Amino acid sequence: MFQFSKRLASKGLRVTLVTISSDTHHEPIETQLSLVKIESIYAASEEADKINAENKIQWLQNILTKRLPELISKQESIGCPISCIVYDSALTWALDMAKGLGIAGASFFTHSCAVGTVYCSYPSFLKLVVGRFSNITDADWIFWNSFDCLEQEVVSWMKTRWPIKTIGPTLPSMYLDKRLEDDRDYGFNLFTPNIDTCIKWLESKDTGTVVYVSFGSMANLGEKQMEELALGLKRSKTNFLWVVRESEIQKLPSNFEEQTSEKGLVVNWCPQLQVLAHKAVGCFMTHCGWNSTLEALSSGVPMVAMPQWTDQLTNAKFVEDEWKVGVRVKVDQMGVVTKEEIERCIAQVMEGERGKEIKGNSIRWRELAKEAVAEGGSSDKNIEEFVAALVGIVLKLGCGFRPWRRHFQLWIGCWSKPRWWWVSGSGFGYGGGGFGNSHGSNGYGGNSNYNNNQAVHGPPGVAIASDASRRLLQSVSFHGVGARCLNIRAGMEIPDNKPLKFALQYIHGIGRARAAQILSELNMSNKLAMDLTRREVVALDDVLSKYVIGRDLAGLVDRDIKRMKDIQCYRGIRHVDKLPCRGQRTSTNAMTRKGSQRVAVAASKKLKK
Repeated sequence: MFQFSKRLASKGLRVTLVTISSDTHHEPIETQLSLVKIESIYAASEEADKINAENKIQWLQNILTKRLPELISKQESIGCPISCIVYDSALTWALDMAKGLGIAGASFFTHSCAVGTVYCSYPSFLKLVVGRFSNITDADWIFWNSFDCLEQEVVSWMKTRWPIKTIGPTLPSMYLDKRLEDDRDYGFNLFTPNIDTCIKWLESKDTGTVVYVSFGSMANLGEKQMEELALGLKRSKTNFLWVVRESEIQKLPSNFEEQTSEKGLVVNWCPQLQVLAHKAVGCFMTHCGWNSTLEALSSGVPMVAMPQWTDQLTNAKFVEDEWKVGVRVKVDQMGVVTKEEIERCIAQVMEGERGKEIKGNSIRWRELAKEAVAEGGSSDKNIEEFVAALVGIVLKLGCGFRPWRRHFQLWIGCWSKPRWWWVSGSGFGYGGGGFGNSHGSNGYGGNSNYNNNQAVHGPPGVAIASDASRRLLQSVSFHGVGARCLNIRAGMEIPDNKPLKFALQYIHGIGRARAAQILSELNMSNKLAMDLTRREVVALDDVLSKYVIGRDLAGLVDRDIKRMKDIQCYRGIRHVDKLPCRGQRTSTNAMTRKGSQRVAVAASKKLKK
């Protein structure tokens, strides 16, 4: 999530990091084009330590539901209202809070799209995991830390159901497109770094001769498994760099480090991205957590998959069978991966024809990952579209016959052990006629002639970096006329210069009668859409959520037509042939349905005299 905020900062936004912490003092963190400010929500560390993992979510919810509205009100009072809350998908209550305050909400998923389809299909799987899908259809956007071509079939299917946008891989730019010059690392470490030891050791090894072994910060291997893993690494013909947490060190066989000192190095922590990017690393033995999987794919490093639980099993399946960038270990009858199996898998990845094929596939996926986040790539376009849409929301809420003075604010929330990180951004401050200038007089769109040429401007140094944003702003007048469209729900827009009775009919599935029924239910006058207050927009959104309209209705119709085609009923056959299916004549009619079907007729030859 922090990496996503950096990407947004590169589009001209100012970002603030809000975190739960017992420490009340934080230093600002620099990111490209932005100074990251910090807002702390205090919580006693002694209280947090007493709470087990199962109750941690509820504890954090109790704290944040009280404090977040206060922070949002604070931003309102200083003239920088929040326009969107991007929240970790586990924090479903954040969307309810956002909607209650009339703020757009976007869910951020930190596992693969394929895993998401599994979780949403089995409601009885896990309360915490499945709970994040409880109100997903109400979100304005759904972000996924993946990229389109990595899970093309799954992403295409999900787009027919939800307004999803892939924005990954969310890695520091230095390891991908290198467009953000100061984005070299994640910006924080869960453990004390010891970079020099790892990198110096790797420098002493030949290219592609090291197996990097790490199972994340939470996985706990049993003593028997640790012993088999140690012996398997010892038996292999390769060097190894093994990350073992301090709490796990006692599980290693006695004298293991001394016996393997010539070919191996055991550390408590290492900079994983730097290690994976090093030329000496030829294989990554991993638990297949999604972050580790994306880091390996983006670095072009083959994998030996040793999954432990939840999404890791699905990720391992894709590593071996779909992306073909590694092999998956097999367990014995006791559920243990033996030393012989570990030795076999490492040799298979790093040696022979199979190893060459896996390495070639890994390099191909590395290039595709870079393309996705590069300028014009699928993830970059999705971020651009999101930024442009947020500008549209600000214009919608700030329109009317009054001076244009409104700042764009974005709040992002994510959970990263041991802290919860909340990121907000402000930008797109604008005056009567200028965008992207610290003085509001010569910004995008020319000088202001409104209010005696006194432009009301946003925060200094804010610029519109998005081409999509510029195109959107060009269609807006700066003399008191509002934006052309009003975003009511995800994928639903109505013209803001028409009475509601007619504007609502621009939504697929709403006709004259239903529009009148909605207005009657809300006891709302037939005012112009641009004159709606924020509270009225929220009330209208709640009523519209009761109907199957817009994207949901279109998807339902498409599924019905597909079913009729599949069962080869009369109407299905007519749909396949692109003909009317309700009894209309077709010999001299239905040209709209049939399309142009003129048959060319050869010209008759004239007789020679």
